[in-house]
Amino acid sequence: MSASGSSSRGLQVVLVGATGALGKEVRDVLEPSGLPISELVAVATDASIGAEMDFRGDPVFVKSE
Repeated sequence: MSASGSSSRGLQVVLVGATGALGKEVRDVLEPSGLPISELVAVATDASIGAEMDFRGDPVFVKSE
């Protein structure tokens, strides 16, 4: 990992509150952005564990905080 916090593959982004209104807005901004995101980690409360969302055509499963 480089000093900037990214690997040679791209950034790992952890989105806390991924299933809420703000989380959806952040995903909507990140999706079309040119940021080299190699992995989106979706984190939310226990009630959302296992929920599936799409990010750049790939499924992302919600994990607990």
